[in-house]
Amino acid sequence: MRYGLINDEKIEATRTGQRAICPCCKTELLSRCGEFKVNHWAHVNLVECDPWHTSKTDWHIDWQDQFPKECQEVIYTDYKMGEKHIADVSYEDFIFEFQHSGIKFEEIATSPAAHCSKNLAEPFSKL
Repeated sequence: MRYGLINDEKIEATRTGQRAICPCCKTELLSRCGEFKVNHWAHVNLVECDPWHTSKTDWHIDWQDQFPKECQEVIYTDYKMGEKHIADVSYEDFIFEFQHSGIKFEEIATSPAAHCSKNLAEPFSKL
């Protein structure tokens, strides 16, 4: 996860050992910063709250950075699936999920981005 909440503000992890709150499930996050992976937040309880979560790379973050910070990692609730999802970017009436590697058509059709692109209001609602 790129952003954690500290005093209700979206903050990036800058050094190992920081603590924040997950904007999606409201549980505690711990920052992970090192030489081999992109700085990120991880759940202390080791449970990922977004079932569609994937690790981010510099490529991924570079694309997110083409949009304002408030448009990045926007949380949506899929009421049909009973799940919350973190969109890479939500800008105007569009939701963007950046995909760097190959993906099967069946997976695209069942992804949160596919549901959102059909009708932003249903089955997802922005938190």
